[in-house]
Amino acid sequence: MKNYLIIVLFCLMCISTALSQEKTSQDVVDDYLKELKLDRKQKKQFATVIKKYAPQLSVKKLSVRDYNALMKEETLEIYGILSPEQFSEYKKLKKSIEPNKKYRFENN
Repeated sequence: MKNYLIIVLFCLMCISTALSQEKTSQDVVDDYLKELKLDRKQKKQFATVIKKYAPQLSVKKLSVRDYNALMKEETLEIYGILSPEQFSEYKKLKKSIEPNKKYRFENN
């Protein structure tokens, strides 16, 4: 019985750790805002775009084509908000802030 309780507690700890490591869209926005030098208007627009696309891009059964189309839309909207220098910095930051968020390719 004691071993069973220990196993259950260990599993609960693992699950809570995994859930706490997932970034929310607000966490992602905050990470970008720390590094990008945005004015007030840009901050608001940038946050809106990230939060708009986060739920759509997190759908697991999204086709490669649909996922890439959404990625392109998001990137173009962000491109329209940022200066060329800021956009260049955004692309560099994206690799570390959102490492799993990149274009996908079909496996043939």
